[in-house]
Amino acid sequence: MTRYVALLRGINVGGVRIKMADLAALFTDLGLRNVRTVLASGNVLFDADANATELKARLEHALSDAFGYDAYVFVHPQSYLSAVADATRSTRTSTAGTRMPCSSQTTR
Repeated sequence: MTRYVALLRGINVGGVRIKMADLAALFTDLGLRNVRTVLASGNVLFDADANATELKARLEHALSDAFGYDAYVFVHPQSYLSAVADATRSTRTSTAGTRMPCSSQTTR
């Protein structure tokens, strides 16, 4: 079982409004465990046995069907995002011009 982070693009901005309770319910209905949303950000923490690529496809399809928009989701293991944050903190000399690496590719 892996702890994942789903980052939903464009949620609660630009007309796409989703209540976090409804979002959490959708994730739970998909069989994902220990679902937790983060404020109204469209960021969701959850546990799953599937890989990130499979989860991305399932989530995008379910979100599009349930909420009627063209869903795009980044799915990464929580450990990956923690490592990115740690690496960014350890190499930062000032906050000016700091960039956090990101990718449209999912990790496994």
